[in-house]
Amino acid sequence: MPTSKATIIEAGHTRSAVAKTWPTKPSSGQRQVRGTFNSVPYTFVLTTGKGQGTVTQFYAYVEIGGRVWYIDTGDGFLSEGAAVQFSG
Repeated sequence: MPTSKATIIEAGHTRSAVAKTWPTKPSSGQRQVRGTFNSVPYTFVLTTGKGQGTVTQFYAYVEIGGRVWYIDTGDGFLSEGAAVQFSG
């Protein structure tokens, strides 16, 4: 599974995140939020999962050139208006 790095900017704070490919983009998630993806307006599909162990993990899905990627957004959902920079 290919991986890459993403940069998330929320409320003036910048952080790094890990992105991985996924077979399909979920048709719906727990939430959808609007923000920007590579400086273009984008609606992110957000989900949660248990991952390895019992820690809940939060993800934002994006599609680039027909490939679906999920970005681990850490300990919470991506916020409305977040900016994500990613090269895939």
